[in-house]
Amino acid sequence: AQAILAPASTGSCGREPEGQVEEQQQAAMTARYKKSRHLRGQISNGRGRIGKHRKHPGGCGNSGGQHHHRINFDKYHPGYFGKVGMRNFHLIKHGKVIPSVNVDRLWSLVSEQTRQYYKENTDKAPVIDVLKAGYMKVTGKGVLPEQPVIVKARYFTKEAEVKIKEAGGVCFGKVGMRNFHLIKHGKVIPAVNVDRLWSLVSEQTRQFYKKNTDKAPVIDVMKAGYMKVTGKGQLPEQPVIVKARYFTKEAEVKIKEAGG
Repeated sequence: AQAILAPASTGSCGREPEGQVEEQQQAAMTARYKKSRHLRGQISNGRGRIGKHRKHPGGCGNSGGQHHHRINFDKYHPGYFGKVGMRNFHLIKHGKVIPSVNVDRLWSLVSEQTRQYYKENTDKAPVIDVLKAGYMKVTGKGVLPEQPVIVKARYFTKEAEVKIKEAGGVCFGKVGMRNFHLIKHGKVIPAVNVDRLWSLVSEQTRQFYKKNTDKAPVIDVMKAGYMKVTGKGQLPEQPVIVKARYFTKEAEVKIKEAGG
């Protein structure tokens, strides 16, 4: 018995749209000209008996990048596999983006009426908040009119601060670049000269070691709030043991010459 095939669902009333029929007629190739008509009865259809025409002989997608396709990946896609850098669990996009505006554009952030009013009333100064205009930093490019202005921003460059103050204005915010891990006094090294070393001990200690020259006191300059010993001045010819974090060459020579 022959199976009765239902017609494919088409448009209304079982008809296909005219435009769709024309596209199919143009796209369709005449069946008798196809290569498959010539290869009928050839078992492998021209694809070979040994290799066989299978769907994904090398694996689907990017498979085998570290195995049978390694040469291709190493040659054309170096660095495809592996990790680089550190993970950022809470990535804040634009977290370090600082929109900036130059001093020559500060007056453009207020209306024309405001500019005219403060041009006539020079004894007063407008408050220009660049944060409300979407900026965070004021930079020093350009020329600022010689008119007082109060500028509020999160950051100012040194040049911008100078130009605003020269015009009689005031800066509200931080000046200079941000330091995300600021260590106060991180680069300050308090220093003491060799001629002041004996002043770090008491008078009784000085008198005692002056009489007993075979002994030497231990002077810890760190306890006195200093970190470095410099070589300025003269050191008494008396042995002394000095403890510090840093010594200049000159200081070291003078202390050793005194027997310390």
